[in-house]
Amino acid sequence: MVRAFIDFDGTIAIRDVGDLMFETFGGAECVRIVEEYRAGALSATECFRRECEACGEVDTRSLETFLDAQELDPSFGDFVRFCRDRKIECTILSDGMDYYLARILSNHGLQGVPFYANRLELVPVEGVPRVRFRPSFPHRDETCDRCACCKRNQLLA
Repeated sequence: MVRAFIDFDGTIAIRDVGDLMFETFGGAECVRIVEEYRAGALSATECFRRECEACGEVDTRSLETFLDAQELDPSFGDFVRFCRDRKIECTILSDGMDYYLARILSNHGLQGVPFYANRLELVPVEGVPRVRFRPSFPHRDETCDRCACCKRNQLLA
């Protein structure tokens, strides 16, 4: 059986949506947090948790507008059709967040493409059209802290 595994941020999506989302809604604090991660001072899961905290309360409409503006590689839809026509399993492996992957794929008519990613719950702020980000990591590796969604483990499974 032939399978295709594809990265999302900066590969299927033209830009790194995760980095952009956190920088857009969390500003310079998120940039600083990522620098700490890259220096080895934080695990990937701690990096994501801190980025989510740094974003504070996010306006729902602004988040939707931001995500709806994200572009995919124009050849990705054709690639998915190519794989489907040939019964090739096509799966996205991403260290990004499921919320934005699902929304962006759906916006491009590709909601049926399976993916593994970190979870991002949008927790409503009572009385206002705002949310807080709450991450979780169902696909992490217990022994490695450099990614939050272990692509290697998904490939081996």
